[in-house]
Amino acid sequence: MHKLPTENLYFNMKKLSLYVFLVLMWCNVGFAEIIRLEKCHDSDYDSFNYSDYDNKYMVIDLDKKISTTVTISSDYYLKRHREAMEKAIEENPDLLLVTFNKTSIHEEKIIYSDDNIIKTKSVVQSGHMIEIDESSIDLKNYIVDKSQNLFNTATTKEYVFYSQDKCYHK
Repeated sequence: MHKLPTENLYFNMKKLSLYVFLVLMWCNVGFAEIIRLEKCHDSDYDSFNYSDYDNKYMVIDLDKKISTTVTISSDYYLKRHREAMEKAIEENPDLLLVTFNKTSIHEEKIIYSDDNIIKTKSVVQSGHMIEIDESSIDLKNYIVDKSQNLFNTATTKEYVFYSQDKCYHK
């Protein structure tokens, strides 16, 4: 039995659409770039401190241009800091209460990236406080330099903190 030309065309178009679909699916996943850095710790210490953290890691999504730091504190660390905060408030009732959570997640926007370095920044305002966080991530040595600027708009006082973490590539 002989097929009509439109039947061959229909069959070929179905095959072509399947090929196009498969190629697009592969391209979508094939170029996603996520960098994960594990066991980030203060670079002044030789290794990850399990007494303070259960885990601390970074997920850097170059497609979405977001760097996320996840810190999971140890129970010992939480207890120690909560007790210190309670004691400080007993001594100075006007002190602002600082809460400590088991898990903290901090996101920063990627403002620059290349094969060697990633620069990130976030700006958050809450009441009279403006917090500016900036990070520079060395992709060759997995060193994260961080700065945190806190500015109180009511008192015009500024506080600046610097730290450096060493991480391991997963």
